[in-house]
Amino acid sequence: MNTPSPAQQVALDQLTYGPLCNGLFLLFSSLALERRPPAAAAAAVAAAYPRTQLLGWRVWPLASLLNYRFIPPPLRVLFINVVALCWNITLLLRARRAAGGGGGGKGEAK
Repeated sequence: MNTPSPAQQVALDQLTYGPLCNGLFLLFSSLALERRPPAAAAAAVAAAYPRTQLLGWRVWPLASLLNYRFIPPPLRVLFINVVALCWNITLLLRARRAAGGGGGGKGEAK
């Protein structure tokens, strides 16, 4: 059995795992973090998903390709976890901004 090439690994990841994880992350943040009712959470996910997925397709293919091609195997998990941390922070900040909680502004309780 042949090992898939890095391009095949990236394509499989971006067409299966990436879209599923982005949708679930948006749903979780709407339901649990923003405490929206299910109908409002579904509407928020439907509105945010296309932009989020397009942004993900700008970030993750490069990160995955670098990981599969250039990062030594013992460091791959660390590398992809650092990228994932940055990605999750980006998604949470975008969700907060979209919900009207820009953060760090004047008049907020400390």
